[in-house]
Amino acid sequence: MKVILEAQQVCTPIPRGMPYYSFQLIRQLLRRKKNDYELTFFDFNRERNNRKWIDKYFGEYNALVNECNDVSYSDFLEEKDVFAEKSYNDYTKTHGDIYHFFNIFPIPNKLNAPMVVTVHDLIPIILPEHCSLQLNEKFLRAWKHLQKIQPMIIAVSEATKKDILNNSNIPAEKIHVTPLGYDEDICCSCSNNPDILSKLGINSPYVLCLGDINDERKNYIRIFEAFKIISKQFPEIKLVFAGKATSFMKALSQFSTQVIILDFVSDEQKHVLYSNAAVFLFPSLYEGFGLPVLEAMARGCPVIASNASSLPEVTGDAAILIDPHNVEQLAYEMERIITSESLQNELKQKGLEQCKKFSWDKTAEMTENVYKIAAAK
Repeated sequence: MKVILEAQQVCTPIPRGMPYYSFQLIRQLLRRKKNDYELTFFDFNRERNNRKWIDKYFGEYNALVNECNDVSYSDFLEEKDVFAEKSYNDYTKTHGDIYHFFNIFPIPNKLNAPMVVTVHDLIPIILPEHCSLQLNEKFLRAWKHLQKIQPMIIAVSEATKKDILNNSNIPAEKIHVTPLGYDEDICCSCSNNPDILSKLGINSPYVLCLGDINDERKNYIRIFEAFKIISKQFPEIKLVFAGKATSFMKALSQFSTQVIILDFVSDEQKHVLYSNAAVFLFPSLYEGFGLPVLEAMARGCPVIASNASSLPEVTGDAAILIDPHNVEQLAYEMERIITSESLQNELKQKGLEQCKKFSWDKTAEMTENVYKIAAAK
């Protein structure tokens, strides 16, 4: 079976978020060689030199790459009528049995083959106040189009599947849950090099938060408020935020020498931070999956996460789950972990066991099963 994988999101120096999913899944599918895979991407007049990223990430697998230089990918994003005369097949010069798009926008208006689309979350519908007006409008248009064409859907969690069913006319039999994995190679190979912590300005015990600090959905303000409650009792403990920080968050750090604000960190830095943290905090208001929780558990870090959306199914009983709106509960659980070595060890061991349920190879295998179902329809 010939499967066409739309690799546009991976055309970036550092794939994060949804592009990271595309990168890991495409790489694993190519490794497995269960189907005849081809990649597509767009680069109008080759002005962005996107091919270098495709070659960097996937060149070793010798997959056929179909590059379209006749139209810009931004034309798809801006919903220009590029399919008035040509189909996606015509633009990419491909003739696949299945086409897999790794996000709901943009997906083509004209495609001559069965389509599989990954839906990561429904944030613009569930929590529209946490998205820009432009994003909300774009998402809703794409969501309407998705319901019209009724492709086979991959949902990254049971929680996302439930959200899809509650907010669309897509039937349950078209929605297949394929959980994400974690990069076992990186998790196992990253050392606990103390020099990395020192270079990051961390020389004492700390609790860790990681992600885009601009995203209020991640609940960073309540994390800061909870930490203030326990900070006097534990003056040696630091609160470390690793992610793109706003000026507001940087201003918060000036009120306390116990708060450290980092920018985006490398994979090696990230996993060293996980490995040495007293606890990883992830009280997010909503997640389609929640990959950082899985990564933290894989590095043996105790986790406090919210009891919302997908996080309970990712953590199982391997993390302490809290009401993401309850600052006092978050502070109490932080204190409980910091002061209990037995609880730390219990969460560490449970986390390592929970991680065994997830891998990118398993994600790829489940995705290939969806391709078989889509091809048989």
